[in-house]
Amino acid sequence: MALANNIAQHRKRRGWSQEELAHRLSVSRQSVSKWESGQSTPDLSRVVELTQLFNTTTDELLGNVTANEPLVENGFTMDMPLATQYMHYKVASSVESTRGAVLCVGSPIVLFITLTMASLGVLGMSSSVAVSIGVVALLLCIVVAVRHFIVAANTESPIPRVAHSGFNVDASCRQDIQAKQKEYLPHYQRQISLGVAFFILSPVPVILIAVFSGQQAMILLALPILLILINLGLVRVIPASTRMEAYRFLLAGGDLDAGKSESTKRAEKLGAFYWPLLVAVYLGWSLTTMNWGVTWAMFPAGAALFVAIVGLSKLLQKP
Repeated sequence: MALANNIAQHRKRRGWSQEELAHRLSVSRQSVSKWESGQSTPDLSRVVELTQLFNTTTDELLGNVTANEPLVENGFTMDMPLATQYMHYKVASSVESTRGAVLCVGSPIVLFITLTMASLGVLGMSSSVAVSIGVVALLLCIVVAVRHFIVAANTESPIPRVAHSGFNVDASCRQDIQAKQKEYLPHYQRQISLGVAFFILSPVPVILIAVFSGQQAMILLALPILLILINLGLVRVIPASTRMEAYRFLLAGGDLDAGKSESTKRAEKLGAFYWPLLVAVYLGWSLTTMNWGVTWAMFPAGAALFVAIVGLSKLLQKP
């Protein structure tokens, strides 16, 4: 029964369900259930796959040696001082990433303002001058944003590189991290809710002005408000999400996918591509047609399409 107990222990330590482990091994959930109950034994090739998946040795998994911590081959165990250093590192990195994202999103603001000034004849500004000033400001914002992204990417993690393939968390450290995560959860939920609200409300000023005014100059003036609202969402979502992911990373022993279903991971990968593309198409269509009172419908339609695509991917998933 040592093998059965060790398989169950390793699986639970990573927060995986039997279905998740079965998917990673391309077997049925019933097979994993029988292994853990001792009703059947995985063949040698499956044992090798399990040792690679759990980052352990064949002797330990089969019960030929005592399954004491640390279980990973590199012998690295996370303690609370190092976990605290890692949290500080992730927070500092998220600050740089947030600044870069805010600058990228806000980079066209000056361009929209100068175009509005040219359209209204403020200071006698011509369209060519307005575009020149706006484009220069946009490029400067992008340059500074790239610098922030580079700083974030090159900030050295306090966790040794070898441990990023998997590490153990001692019992007292795990309890402390879980307590901090639980304490942070209400703040995380508030920040995410506020961020999503800003994202949803961001097109409202443009839509209202397009419907009740319809003047191109006023619509251009409303675009900076749209971008500012998006940025207000970003400064809440990015730091909060980064910190929560850091807690999950530590508790999962370095496996960010621990506990996630396959459908969730597919939706995350699709969303990372889908939503930026939708926003780009929305802005391109809106700026080309200046029909903001119609183009906003892309967002509810796009959300429905996203849900439909995720649902279809589940139907097409192999049993």
